[in-house]
Amino acid sequence: MSKLFGKPISQNGFGIFRTMLKYKLGERLKQLVVAKKFFASTQLCSSCGFKNQEVKGLNKLGIRTWICPHCGTEHDRDINAAKNLVNYYETQSTSATGGIHARGDCVRPETDMGLLTAVIDEPRKIKEHVSV
Repeated sequence: MSKLFGKPISQNGFGIFRTMLKYKLGERLKQLVVAKKFFASTQLCSSCGFKNQEVKGLNKLGIRTWICPHCGTEHDRDINAAKNLVNYYETQSTSATGGIHARGDCVRPETDMGLLTAVIDEPRKIKEHVSV
């Protein structure tokens, strides 16, 4: 069946997963923040915000580390993307709730930690549950 309808079936599966995730987070009074489709998480320097076009494209996936030409910070591709997605979450949740964020000191309103707390704590809880 996936050979006939491969793309629609896979998109539907992910759509259902997203719907379930949003529902479960809503039960816990949490918020799901979805990054835009073309958000350049691997290209943006998480330190200064410079967009490096040299790491863009499918043929550039082999570039695992890169140095920002603007500020000189060395980035691992995946870790940099994760930092940029956390920054994206913080800006989106701040604009949605009107809250104030202070970087580095964990000075945030309690209701604003939503998805970030769920994402950080869930693997730890699952690992503890499985090892018991």
